[in-house]
Amino acid sequence: MLIFIAGLILVPLTGGGVLLYLGQRLPSSTGRRIGMTVAAWATACAIALTFYSGQDVPFQITWLPNAGAMTFSLGTTGLYAALATTGAAFLSFLIALPSSRLPATGSRLPSTVYSTALLLLTLAAANTAFLAGHFLARYVALEIAGVCIALVPLLALGRDAGPRLTKFVYLVLRVGDTGFLIAMLILMNAAGTLDIGPALESGAALSATRLSWVISGFVLAVWVKVGAWPFESWQQVGEQFDAASHGWTYATVMPNLGLYLLYRITPLLSHHLALRAWVLWLSLGGIVLVTVAALVKRDPRSALVYLNAAQGGLALCLAAAGLQGAIATLLVVMTPLRLLF
Repeated sequence: MLIFIAGLILVPLTGGGVLLYLGQRLPSSTGRRIGMTVAAWATACAIALTFYSGQDVPFQITWLPNAGAMTFSLGTTGLYAALATTGAAFLSFLIALPSSRLPATGSRLPSTVYSTALLLLTLAAANTAFLAGHFLARYVALEIAGVCIALVPLLALGRDAGPRLTKFVYLVLRVGDTGFLIAMLILMNAAGTLDIGPALESGAALSATRLSWVISGFVLAVWVKVGAWPFESWQQVGEQFDAASHGWTYATVMPNLGLYLLYRITPLLSHHLALRAWVLWLSLGGIVLVTVAALVKRDPRSALVYLNAAQGGLALCLAAAGLQGAIATLLVVMTPLRLLF
């Protein structure tokens, strides 16, 4: 079991770190092959881990005093989310492979060793977030994933537009992480633990005011990560990059992390009818706006960003309706479709 968790997290982390260190000393094609090999290995480990679904992981880390032990959880939905996201990383390499042998066309920038390294580091952080059974571990993993995604423009565009776009993406993602942090701290104060399961269960006993803050913080985090209106703008930055950076790093991994968070917090929404109504109507309004925007776009790549925002709005509607299982299905089904589109 532990060897498969290491293959899912530590192997991409090591591969990304090595590629980041070697940088331009390697040809981009070599970096691409290394990335594809690492993603294939991580996908195989994710498949193997599904056979351990529901079992306890005999491994934990104590980091900060009084924060509790950080553990891994092999819940079925988290495992399949990790499998779908990791398999999509491998698929993105396959899709980008033919085009990587040709000159870049249009506005898409060719892949570099650095972009491959960031993809692998993001994969390691995302899988940590999917399997984390502790809020602090998940928060740190989400922060690392956000930083890696934000750094793509800086390493791809250099001093031209890179710093401006990196700052923009990072600040937008930080808005969502701030909401997550506020909700996490309120639950920790109420439950006396950062273990995700017990902390979320304690939410039902919160006062209406505190529950409103918890739900609002988590929903804000989800809204930003899935790129629902009006937060689809950070995903538009990825349109100019190669297929792997656009299709996976920008359009897949962070939305999947948001959908998985939404899946976990959906039961909390049932305890606050007013917020459920707000989430439903705001997400429905956002779906209408981004669908109209997609229809008037002539560039298919730009239109797909808005369609992805509509999918995020749909997930929020499902959560407001209490359809937790439908959110998990949407996550798994939409992951390969985003890349194929």
